[in-house]
Amino acid sequence: MEAVATNLNGKEYDILVKTGGGEKLFGAVTPIDVASILKKNGFELDKRKIEIAEPIRNLGSYKIKIRLAEGIQPVITLHVKKEEE
Repeated sequence: MEAVATNLNGKEYDILVKTGGGEKLFGAVTPIDVASILKKNGFELDKRKIEIAEPIRNLGSYKIKIRLAEGIQPVITLHVKKEEE
């Protein structure tokens, strides 16, 4: 777990989302979405290990804690960007 934490900690990922105009998203970015991004980058993690206080509903950058084990909690940055149409 510590090797995974070392590889994850401080990493930055982008997610492209549809917006309803302005900064507001059509839906929300949830732990399921974050788990999917991490899986595409070689990290197979249970969505329940991803801590998002509440679903992300606006564009921007967010710090997200991954709870791997007791005392092992790397933090990643997720950049939520507008999908070009």
